[in-house]
Amino acid sequence: MCKKNTLLHSILLTSLFLFSPQLSFAVTSIDGQSVITGDDKVIPLINARGELSEAKKAISYLRRGAGMVRFDTEPNLERAAQMHANYIALNGIALHTESEGMKLFTGLDPKDRAVAAGYKSNFVLENFSSGVPSSDSSIRGLFSAIYHRFGFLNPIVNRMGVGVAQNTKSRNESAFVYLLGSSYLNSLCSYKSGKKEGYFIKGSCADEKIFISQRRFDFAKGQVSKRNPKLIVYPYNRQKNVDIAFYNETPDPRPNDSVTGYPISCEFNSAFFKDVNVSSFELFLGRTKIETELMDVSNDPNSRFSQRQFALFPLKPLEFGKTYSAEIHYSVRDRPKRKSWRFTTTLPSNLIVVNKLESDISLSPGITYTLYLSPANSNDVISSILAPKDVFSLSIIDGNTVSIRANTGYSGAYTLEIGSRKIRATVSR
Repeated sequence: MCKKNTLLHSILLTSLFLFSPQLSFAVTSIDGQSVITGDDKVIPLINARGELSEAKKAISYLRRGAGMVRFDTEPNLERAAQMHANYIALNGIALHTESEGMKLFTGLDPKDRAVAAGYKSNFVLENFSSGVPSSDSSIRGLFSAIYHRFGFLNPIVNRMGVGVAQNTKSRNESAFVYLLGSSYLNSLCSYKSGKKEGYFIKGSCADEKIFISQRRFDFAKGQVSKRNPKLIVYPYNRQKNVDIAFYNETPDPRPNDSVTGYPISCEFNSAFFKDVNVSSFELFLGRTKIETELMDVSNDPNSRFSQRQFALFPLKPLEFGKTYSAEIHYSVRDRPKRKSWRFTTTLPSNLIVVNKLESDISLSPGITYTLYLSPANSNDVISSILAPKDVFSLSIIDGNTVSIRANTGYSGAYTLEIGSRKIRATVSR
């Protein structure tokens, strides 16, 4: 027998934020040297409309690769995402919450901003990154960040709005905001409540007078989740150009590490699984087992994982241009099952890998190289660079990677100091 107006739980609101995995550096000059330190670099002017379009294409491509239903644009979510992107870029405050009284304030949290833009449901998920120059760097960073990745790969959502903004007077203040929702859950909030008996979800709609029954709520969730894979894995099977490392995220799933290998994840779709027991989750390069650590609901330091989410963190960055295989063994109702898949890491052009504290490299002028400093431990990341300012053009790609070009008209031997590394670069035509 059902109790009248029983409120089961509050609506889920997920809000996630990524500190960009790209490092920001400034270039100054001391005694004819370029001294690059951990301060702000200048981001080029962003074509917001073009980057917004590219962001949608990239996320759709990745979800399609994972076998998931596509995201369609939701205009109200897009308005809310753009409003928050404008707020971040103008005020230089990279948070999910906004402060009333600040310029361009539209709502305290993601659901408030979505409702202000005309969205009817309180079920929204927000990802964003700030201080990045492009949609590509934003999305690559967000997908390397495990909590944010699970947001984009959530099996319930099927609608998205994207906002892109940059402060033209302070170009480092950029924002890429992604608001996600479910068209089916949103549509439930368009109808007046009927019979007030049974179990209901509290706070599922912006209009507090509308109550959604547990049965209708679960049915609406299933309209999307049942069309998604039973196991949602990432990197997905046969994916190429996968990054090799993970650097940072807020909240941080690896608070004691500055760099690890790129995480491999698996989520068991709640439309098909209630309880699941994972006995092993492993990563291989050929027949060699990679040293990893498994994160699940029992040891997630930020208590963000559900009981169906699992992530495998390689203790060292993966190798460039290699094909890895992942394998997960699990059981459902005591029946053992197995899933395996493979993916290939990225291979930058003109790659030079430095493994020693002192190394010799050769460069041809006018050619851009990718210089990778293999980390000696999980906290070995670039802190500064010292190089002849007129000879080399340098930019930081990530915590262990530098783009370097010897400018035309120069030749000879030069010394670069990158963190604790000393590199002797011979430039010859």
